Amino acid sequence: MFEFMKKLMLARLIQFEKGQILLMGLPVAIIPMSILCDLQKQTIESLGYEKAYEKLYEGAKRGSKIYNERFIKKYGLRKLNETLDNQAKIVTSAGWGEVIFTKINAEEKTAILKFVNSPYAITYGKSNKPACIIQAGFVAGGVSITFNTDMDVFETKCVSNEDSFCEMLIGPAEIIKEKKRLKK
Repeated sequence: MFEFMKKLMLARLIQFEKGQILLMGLPVAIIPMSILCDLQKQTIESLGYEKAYEKLYEGAKRGSKIYNERFIKKYGLRKLNETLDNQAKIVTSAGWGEVIFTKINAEEKTAILKFVNSPYAITYGKSNKPACIIQAGFVAGGVSITFNTDMDVFETKCVSNEDSFCEMLIGPAEIIKEKKRLKK
């Protein structure tokens, strides 16, 4: 995976200058997972799980759409599998765990994604609800741009719930919203 990051550096898609890290012109930062986990826990404590989920998820989704529009355009990606593979490599290289698409159905616009060894879920600790809200949001934003339609993500397995990996079901927003509603 570090070879992929080297390619980004050689293509000058990652720049380090004057105290900033820019990825395709967008500022990024390296921060401990514990900070993000604590922010999410405090938001849940303040707003309740449902409202906090909506705010964190939608914010991550919006930001991810901006990033992925640039990413796909910059690389000239056109093929679905190639785009999803490159998106998975970026997320893996960024330290969010090993990201693997285990199933992709282009016709139905659905997919299943695994996060193996997710440092976020590990750092988050035990929870009775899916913890990977931010990751679900940024995956939703990325696949919305890739599939060129509003997509959503539903975490079906989470290390924080004592599963061995985190798994996300991806599909058109109306289908995923219905699956979330039935899960409650």
